Amino acid sequence: MEIFDETILTFETYQTRDKGKDTEVTSGTLGERIVKNLASSVREKAVALCFDRFFASVKLLNKLDHPAVRTLMKSRRNDTKDVLAISNCFSDTTIEIKRTMKDGTRKNVPCREMLQFYSANMGDVDLTDQMGYMTLIENLASSGRRTKTPFLPLLIQVAEGLVSLGRSKTAVNEGQLHHWEDLQKSKSERRCSTSEIICPSKEKHAEDVLDVLLSSERKHGLICISKLFDPMGLVSPCIILIKILIQKLWSLKLTWDERVPADLEQIWLKVKDNLVSLNQLKVTRHVVCKNSTIVEIHGFCDASCVTYAASVYLRSIDNYGNVHVYLINSKTKVAPLKQKLTVPKLELSGALLLVRLTNRIINAFTLKGLNCFMWSDSQIVLAWIRNNPKLLPRLFEANRIAEVQKLSQNYIWSYVNTKNNPADIATRGLLPNLIMRFYFPLWILIQVYMIKSEYNLGYKDKYCAFPSAIQIRCFRVNSIEELNDKILELLSDRNRTLEEVQELHVSDSNFDNLALTDLNLKPYLKNLKISQTTINVLQSEAFNGFPLLEELDVGYNTIEESKPDALHGLDKLKKLIWWNSENINYLESDYFRQLISLEELVLIGNHLRVISNSNFETLKNLRKLDLSHCKINELSENCFSNLKSLEVLDLKGNNISKLPENLFKQLNNLKELYLYNNFIEYLPPEIFSGLTSIKRMRLDNNLIKGLTKKNFFHLKNLDYLILSYNRIENIPEGLFETLESLQELNLENNKIEFLEIGAFKCLKSLTNLDLSDNNLKNIQAESFDLNSNLQYLDVQMNQIKSFGGPSCENLKNLNDLLLYGNKISNFKNSCFRNLNLSRLSLAKNDISVLDKEELAVLKGVETLFLDQNNISEIRSKNFEYLVNLTFLSLDFNNIVLLETESFYGLTNLIQLSIASNKIKNFNPQTFVGLNSLESLDLSRNSINKLNSNTFDGLSSLNILKLEDNKIEDFENGSFNYLNCLEELNLGSNNISVIPKSLFENLQELKRLDLSRNSITVLYSNNFAGICKLDYLNLQVNSITIIESNSFQGLSQLSELILNQNRISDWETNSFDGLESLKDLQLEINKIKNFTGFNIPNLENLYLRENEIENVEKDAFINTPNLIKLNLLFNDISKLPDGIFKHLQKLSILDLSSNVISEISKEMFLNLGSLRQLYLTDNNLIVIEPRTFEYLSLLDYLDLSENLIEIINKETLYGLTKIRTISLISNKLTDLKLEDFEEFKTLERLELGGNFLSEEFVEKFYEKYRHYYDVPQHTGLPWWQ
Repeated sequence: MEIFDETILTFETYQTRDKGKDTEVTSGTLGERIVKNLASSVREKAVALCFDRFFASVKLLNKLDHPAVRTLMKSRRNDTKDVLAISNCFSDTTIEIKRTMKDGTRKNVPCREMLQFYSANMGDVDLTDQMGYMTLIENLASSGRRTKTPFLPLLIQVAEGLVSLGRSKTAVNEGQLHHWEDLQKSKSERRCSTSEIICPSKEKHAEDVLDVLLSSERKHGLICISKLFDPMGLVSPCIILIKILIQKLWSLKLTWDERVPADLEQIWLKVKDNLVSLNQLKVTRHVVCKNSTIVEIHGFCDASCVTYAASVYLRSIDNYGNVHVYLINSKTKVAPLKQKLTVPKLELSGALLLVRLTNRIINAFTLKGLNCFMWSDSQIVLAWIRNNPKLLPRLFEANRIAEVQKLSQNYIWSYVNTKNNPADIATRGLLPNLIMRFYFPLWILIQVYMIKSEYNLGYKDKYCAFPSAIQIRCFRVNSIEELNDKILELLSDRNRTLEEVQELHVSDSNFDNLALTDLNLKPYLKNLKISQTTINVLQSEAFNGFPLLEELDVGYNTIEESKPDALHGLDKLKKLIWWNSENINYLESDYFRQLISLEELVLIGNHLRVISNSNFETLKNLRKLDLSHCKINELSENCFSNLKSLEVLDLKGNNISKLPENLFKQLNNLKELYLYNNFIEYLPPEIFSGLTSIKRMRLDNNLIKGLTKKNFFHLKNLDYLILSYNRIENIPEGLFETLESLQELNLENNKIEFLEIGAFKCLKSLTNLDLSDNNLKNIQAESFDLNSNLQYLDVQMNQIKSFGGPSCENLKNLNDLLLYGNKISNFKNSCFRNLNLSRLSLAKNDISVLDKEELAVLKGVETLFLDQNNISEIRSKNFEYLVNLTFLSLDFNNIVLLETESFYGLTNLIQLSIASNKIKNFNPQTFVGLNSLESLDLSRNSINKLNSNTFDGLSSLNILKLEDNKIEDFENGSFNYLNCLEELNLGSNNISVIPKSLFENLQELKRLDLSRNSITVLYSNNFAGICKLDYLNLQVNSITIIESNSFQGLSQLSELILNQNRISDWETNSFDGLESLKDLQLEINKIKNFTGFNIPNLENLYLRENEIENVEKDAFINTPNLIKLNLLFNDISKLPDGIFKHLQKLSILDLSSNVISEISKEMFLNLGSLRQLYLTDNNLIVIEPRTFEYLSLLDYLDLSENLIEIINKETLYGLTKIRTISLISNKLTDLKLEDFEEFKTLERLELGGNFLSEEFVEKFYEKYRHYYDVPQHTGLPWWQ
């Protein structure tokens, strides 16, 4: 496998630009010579050199001779052209063009034909837009940071594709260059010829289909890998295989031209050959159900020894109790090579990945107040999360748990069984064909019943778990004899008998021939489950002789062969779950013949294809039949005719295109029918005539074009009908006239252009109607005759210019009206005046002017969305008549001006958001009249100054957001009138100086954020007047000076953040007055000499990543209550004896990553409360006897990554409570087991990366099973 040379080096050859003229710098610092010199330094690396309008120097191009060259321009910000990618392999022909020289004359110069072609067709390239969109893609697909990768896609293939994504084009071409005429192809043509980008299209479809077209010609392997782009993580279990492969290649340190080892090449080819199976993957794009009463986020995390993963799902429940659960996003990461992490640590990394991902998703949602549930199958991680991170045994865990707790403080963490954890699939890595065939429902859909509020925690050892008196779980057994032995062993250990066991779960096992006739639990079991097991042959009457068995679950197995009579003898069975089993591709005609008592049959995810008349003919007691995702393409006309008792029939997610006319004729008791996600084009007129008891029906996401009156004529009990995501063009009059019980009707995403008058007549019970994403131009009130109970109407994403007419008397109960994404420009000729709306969304319309008299028709509205319009100003008393309004959003408009008294009359308004506009300043009394306002969001505007009367009228305001503006100046009294303000965010502005009296009127302020500004000095009494402040954030500024009494008056402040400034020292009394301060963060500053503070109640002090060389002996004399002290990553070489003697409450001390060469017991004098001591990554060679004598409560000691040669019992003398000692990566050659025997509490001893013999290690293994964290020393660094 050859690797194509590639990296990006950008360089601007020209310094200035005049119209029609380029001026090359003549000072010798820029020009061809410099470009050549720069390129020569990276000659042996993978390089694609990008120029800024360099289209004339043939000499330079010949000199460089790199695989790909193209031009990039920073101008033409609004250029709508696509990017034309070029390469120097395009043509070697040289032509002459005219060029303006330095003296202004024009001269013929040689130029390569490709560059002339490029310039003629494209002109300048929009580099700013291009790079900005590439950053957007990276932010969407990763953690938010732009990361470097050694395998960049070929520029001539990928650059055009990424930029085209921003213009509704979908992917990257298959390796050939696009000429100009190729770029003019239609979207549909372009989509058909695209390849490995895995990402949703921008077209209006109900589902996304992932097209992966692979050329038969052999590709450069890593270039092919790098084209896989899956920002939503839909196929993470497949992508993680490739990530592992890349990591292995990286660890082999191959050069670009070396051939990949045969075993890795075979892995890659196997993955590559299976990618085409992803063409079958269909995912629903709309993940929130309509009329949702409950919307929840559920996140799952897991880890293996080489990977960790997180997946986030959205769960919504509608008015009728329908539960919808869909994958939103997932991420996978490989375990680091340089740091060998245990599985619990990787599980913790997965939890951190999950909460970060969840927070980003929630911040992107418009939905607020979501309940979030986090799930992990690691009880160790859950125990860590529930504990105080200060008491955790390692810095690794403590830092990550602290962040997890901070990010998930409003989340609920719970345990999930591994079998129900979808993130477990992502950590294993699956071939694409397996995820489609075997794991699709669990990964993409995650069945509803898998998300529950409680899971059985259980106890799990190597083979079995015994969570209760009636259930046993067994793992990794290979025969019935072995299974019997393990069960008896487990029962004996717990004093239980066979008669008490009612449930058995067997998983992760292998059976050559499975027949449970000899199982000793057979007479007592009521519930039997076998999962994730390989069964070569499922024998005849495999489950015969279970007199009490009521439920049998054999889902998620690989069954090579199943005898036709395998299920015979189960005449008492009531529930059978047999889903996603390998090799179950059809049903024998009498397979279920003897299951005469069966009430529920679940066959999800098997590849049955054809359902014949005899498959279920004996199941007369069957009440629920689930055949979803079984790739069914043919249904026999009488296949369900004998199921007289059937109440629920689920056929979703198949390949059904045709329904036999009498298919449901005999199902008189059927209450629920699910046919969504199929390919049905036509409904026979009488297809549902026999469903007289039907209450719920879903036909969404099919290809239905037309409907007739007879389709629903007999469905008088139907109360829920979903017809969304079809191709319905019109609603005939009287179509639904007999559906007198119908309460919810969903026609979202069809092709309806016009509603006939009376289209919904006789739907007297209708409460919810969804017509969003159609082609409606207008809606007349007469369309809703006799729909007096309608409460919710969604007509978002249409072409509506006006709504209703002079009268809307029939909509008197309408509460919610959603008109987002239409073309409404004003409220004239609308019927809003006669509506009793409580919520109205007019976001993303064509409203540019708000007229007070027109707005008066909305006088009853309580919640109003006017986001994403083109509103440029809010006039005086614009909303005067909207007296009931409590929430108003004007985000993402072009508002420049807020006139005086803009919001006059909104006396009940509680929340106002005007974020992401263009406001620069405020007129006097702009906010007068907002007496009830509690939250005001003015973030992401262009505000540069606050005046003394800016906030006049906001006497009840609690939260004020001003982040990401351009504020740099404040008038005296800028925050006048804000007597109730509790939270103020001024982050990401241009503030360089804090006026001393700025906050003096904010007496109720509790949280203040001044991060990411340009503050250089904190002056005395800077924060006077805000005596109730609890939280102050000043990180990421340029603070160099902290004057005396800078924080005077902040007697209630508990957390102060000063990270990432330029603080090197401070005056003696700079921190005086902080009597309540608990947490002080001074990380990543310039401190060299640490003298201490006078903060008597300080508990946590963070000094990580400074330049500290010296810590004065009395530095901690005035901070006697410290519990945690972090001095990680400094330059400390020696600490004075007794330096910590005043810290009698200190529990955690981190001195890692310094240059300490010696320690003594006097250093740790009086640290009787210390529980964790970190000295990793220092220069310790010898530790004197009894150094830790005073640390009687220490339970964790980290001495890893030093140069220690000898450790014995005298070294560790006094550690009577020690539980964990880490000696990883030292110079140890010999240890005596008896030296550690007197430490009775010692549980974990980490010795990896030393020079210890195998015989010696074996002795330690018998006593300390967790010793082996990394390999023993081999002469190489331990991580290799």
